[in-house]
Amino acid sequence: MAHLPESEFDTIIKLLDDYNPQRYIVAFEGMPYEHYHFLVQIDDAEKFYTRYRKKVFIDKYKLRGQAKKELRRQYGKVKSIEDIEKMASYTVKDEAFRVYNIEQEEIDDIIDKAFNKSDREKLLKDRMCKYVETEISKGKLEVHAEKQSIATMIIQFCLDEHIDIRKTLIENYYFYFRQKTRIETLRYRAFEIFRAMYQQDI
Repeated sequence: MAHLPESEFDTIIKLLDDYNPQRYIVAFEGMPYEHYHFLVQIDDAEKFYTRYRKKVFIDKYKLRGQAKKELRRQYGKVKSIEDIEKMASYTVKDEAFRVYNIEQEEIDDIIDKAFNKSDREKLLKDRMCKYVETEISKGKLEVHAEKQSIATMIIQFCLDEHIDIRKTLIENYYFYFRQKTRIETLRYRAFEIFRAMYQQDI
């Protein structure tokens, strides 16, 4: 575990690859603070951790390995892992993760064990929101994006994710986006949701 911002994801992966690990999962979590979890399979794990900790956590990022007064520690590791499958599922629980040398079937199994159905549906919708927000930003549509444009982006997301497309699904995703988007100019207020749902004035 290390307290580092999301912007460092590429760097810590590159530094990890330098040690020739056999397999790994590295996951980022933004709440309650930005941090990473590492699950690494490598020869001589203790030697690897000592070297990686020194080079990356201490020398490069100047992180604290011990708590000081009211300041929490900024990196550390678990002493032992009793159930590797549970640890893998815990590591991917926020779904912002990268893997090396792990087959998709195994990844899917890990994810299935990490989330119940409602969790997975919410994560998928959140990914959809990020996808649409990215496409809107590319087209500079933050102010003027209308239903047709947004719905088309949602459909493309579903196609890319191999999700069966239904009118009710697209409507569901559309209103989820209008409620949850981080683009404030496109987030609906209560009266706008009512008008869109019951007066078809979108």
